Amino acid sequence: MKKTEIKKQINAYSVIFNYIEELYTCYAEENDLSYNEYLVLEAIYYAEGISLQKCICAQTRLPKQNVNVAVRKFWELGYVDLREIPRDRRNKEICLTESGREYADRYFKKLEQIENFVAEGISDGQGGELLKYAQTIKKRYEKAFSEYASAERTDIRK
Repeated sequence: MKKTEIKKQINAYSVIFNYIEELYTCYAEENDLSYNEYLVLEAIYYAEGISLQKCICAQTRLPKQNVNVAVRKFWELGYVDLREIPRDRRNKEICLTESGREYADRYFKKLEQIENFVAEGISDGQGGELLKYAQTIKKRYEKAFSEYASAERTDIRK
């Protein structure tokens, strides 16, 4: 297959991936959340206990300021509690309150129904192939960015 055809396919994959991400954004906004707030709530919800801001940043790949804004909103709504850590006062433990757990349960149970509907339309073989190809693309991008982008260290803003 020609490189131009592969490039077109990778671009088509990116368009599809971005569209799916946009669907998640719309779902979040329909529930009065920004996409970043959705990512933070998801990280807290599935942590099943206590989260730390730095762990949420690492998991979501969001800057600390974005995570802080979302956590502050959830705290003001009464959805999370923040507890100081005696040995590390710069970090706070973040956990869902009872009302936060109820809100997140409603939000994510509905989202799980949506994701289950999608999964029902994909065979095990298709799912395995999709994952395999996505992992291949991810690895190639990691290699390309580590080899090509950092090798030249050119300022692309010029």
